[in-house]
Amino acid sequence: MTRLASAAIAFVLAVPTVAFSQMIRGIGIDERLDQPSRFARAPEHVFVHLIVPRNAVETSSGSYAFAALDERLAVLEGSTVLLALEGMPASAEGARLWQDYVLAVAERYRGKVVGYVLGRGEGEAPSQIETYAYLLKLAAIQIRSVDPRVVLLEGDGRSHDPQWVDSLYEQDIAPYFAGIAVTADDDDDLSATVETVARRDPSAQVIVSGAPLNGSPSEISRRALLEVVSNLGQGSGATSFSGSDEAVVSLVSTASRLSNLLDGDVVAFDKGEAALDIKVSGRSVEGILHHLFFNADTGSTLLVYWAEPGTVIPDAVSIELRAFVPEAPTLHDPAGSATLPVGRFDYDPDLSLAKVRVPVFDRPLILEYPAPATGTTVTASVGLRVNEIIARHQQTQTQQDNLVESYFASVRDEIHFRPTAIDSFDVIM
Repeated sequence: MTRLASAAIAFVLAVPTVAFSQMIRGIGIDERLDQPSRFARAPEHVFVHLIVPRNAVETSSGSYAFAALDERLAVLEGSTVLLALEGMPASAEGARLWQDYVLAVAERYRGKVVGYVLGRGEGEAPSQIETYAYLLKLAAIQIRSVDPRVVLLEGDGRSHDPQWVDSLYEQDIAPYFAGIAVTADDDDDLSATVETVARRDPSAQVIVSGAPLNGSPSEISRRALLEVVSNLGQGSGATSFSGSDEAVVSLVSTASRLSNLLDGDVVAFDKGEAALDIKVSGRSVEGILHHLFFNADTGSTLLVYWAEPGTVIPDAVSIELRAFVPEAPTLHDPAGSATLPVGRFDYDPDLSLAKVRVPVFDRPLILEYPAPATGTTVTASVGLRVNEIIARHQQTQTQQDNLVESYFASVRDEIHFRPTAIDSFDVIM
C-alpha cells in the first residue's frame, strides 16, 4: 500500500474596504444590450453578464436614455445581473463625463444589479496604466458612494497576463475592487493570474468571461463542465459563456445539476498535497484527469474526474482517499442521469482510508464525500491597510458631495461707518 500524504488546505480571509454583499459564483451567460435577450429570468446558479455599450445609454454628452436598459432589466427581473459598462475614455480629459455617466447608471439601478465590471474602453484603452487605474478608481468611488455593498470587478474585455495584473495592483486598485474579470483564452495561464491577484489581495476573486460554446448539446454540456471545473481548479469560482441560443439552453440545463460545485465556498486542494490515489488493477493510470475540491460551507469533499478523449476507458477504477468518516460517497453525473451507483466501498479505520470503485467516462463525474479529507486546516487573517482607509474616506466624501448642491458667485459687500459727524470709514469685502 502506498503511503498517502495528508491533504492541507488553508483559507486566507481578509476584511475588504467594504462588506461586499456577495461574490460572483457559478455559471454565467454573456449578453449585450444592443442584441436580443436570451431568456427571461435566469435560473438559480446562473448569472447574466450584461455588456452595456455607453452610446446605448448616453445619447449625447451628459444626456442619458435609459429605456433600453430599463426594458432589459425588467425582462431579467429576479436574475443575478452583472453589468459590464463600456465606454471608459482613452485619456483623463474625459474623466468628468465618465464619472457622471457611471454615477447616473449606479443611481438608477441601485439594488437591481449585483455588481459592475469596469474597464472596457471606447476604442483603445488608455496606454498608460496609471491613467487606466485612475479612471477605474474614479468610477468605483462614484458607484460605492451610491451602493457600498455592490460587487465591483476590473475587466477590460481581454485576457490578462500575470505581469500586467501585478502592475495594475501596484496602482492600489485593491481597496476599490472585489477582483478582476478576465476573458477566456486557451493560451492564458489562469492559475498564474489567480496567484498574482491572491498575492496582491487575498480577499479578491477572479472570474472568467466569454468562454465560447458550440457543437451538439452533449458536446456543449461536456465542454461547459470541463471549462467550469478547470477554472474552479485554478481558483476561479465563476465562468460566463457565449454561444447560440441552443447552447444557452443546454448550458442552463447543465448548471442545474452542478449545485454541489456552484453552491457555497468551493476551493481546490493543492494537487501536490491531496490524500488521493486513482488506480486501475492496483496501478496508477494516465489519461484520467481530476480536480479535488472542498466545500467550506457543507464540509464535503468533491472529486471531479474524467478520461481524456482517446483513453482506453476501463469498466471501473479504484479511488482511495483519506477521509474522516466511514461513509460511502455519492456519484453524480451532471451531463447524464442525476446519480450513478458506486461499486464496492471499504474503509480502513487505522489509515482513515476510504476505497471505492467507480465507472469512468470521457465527461466529468463528481464523487462527493460527506466529510473533509484528513489533515485539512483552516486559517484566517484580518487586517486594514492605509490605502483601504483612504478609499473608504473617498467613498464617504463623494457620497456627501453628491448629496449637496454647491453654488459659486462673486459678491462685493461694502459697509460704511460714521462714528461721529466728521469721522467715517468704509469696509469693502
